[in-house]
Amino acid sequence: MPQPNEGGSGFNPASLFAGGELGVWYDPADLSTLWADTSGTTQAGLGDAVARMDDKSGNGNHIIQVTAASRPILRQSGGGEYWLEFDGVDDYLLTAPGALGGSATIFTMAAGVSTDVGAGASGNHRPLSLGNVTHGTATSGAKEAFGQAQDGTLRYDGAFTAGAISVPSEIVRLSSRDGGSVVDRVNAAASINMVAPLAPTVDEVAICAPGGSVYAQANVHGVIVIGRILTAQEIADTEVYLAENSGVAL
Repeated sequence: MPQPNEGGSGFNPASLFAGGELGVWYDPADLSTLWADTSGTTQAGLGDAVARMDDKSGNGNHIIQVTAASRPILRQSGGGEYWLEFDGVDDYLLTAPGALGGSATIFTMAAGVSTDVGAGASGNHRPLSLGNVTHGTATSGAKEAFGQAQDGTLRYDGAFTAGAISVPSEIVRLSSRDGGSVVDRVNAAASINMVAPLAPTVDEVAICAPGGSVYAQANVHGVIVIGRILTAQEIADTEVYLAENSGVAL
């Protein structure tokens, strides 16, 4: 049987960080990385609120939520997939700045997440974000410079039209940026639904953090952010791994 850090193909995302690359890897299927407290002393179980999810990249960028009411819930499907359930009201997780060493010019982001094509036109539903996401309070107004919106669009600091594309309820999304060059993929196929890229000024990683006061209601099955562009084989392996963890057929 595959271990919690492997897909059925045997690919281990730890290999992406073998050269000491900066970034994060979060895996809700590895229950040893989920905690009911931010200090990492009390393990979280099914149905529990998760205060901290440990970073498996080796970089120590654990992602946390200090406010008890704003923590996602650990769930499991009948098919065995694990995810964190974010309620769309006030739930989010956030790292400290520095996940990519202070620079977010070149990076790859990938996630297995649920989507909501009926999301409101505010355009602030973002399951995964990289950028300036510092909060005074949970609703103080996140300014994600890069993220992935619930309607399937690739989100920078620009407007998009909610419901612009049709996607299944669970997707695997992989996006990369190298200077002004952007690659965006949904379920292992190229996507063209994005707006002009902007370089994030802060490299915090956030899951379901709000834009304004609007939070993403999403199920998150896995997240990888790394400070380099992946090879074609690494992209394929990462997409298969996230698809297996998310119950998505590519």
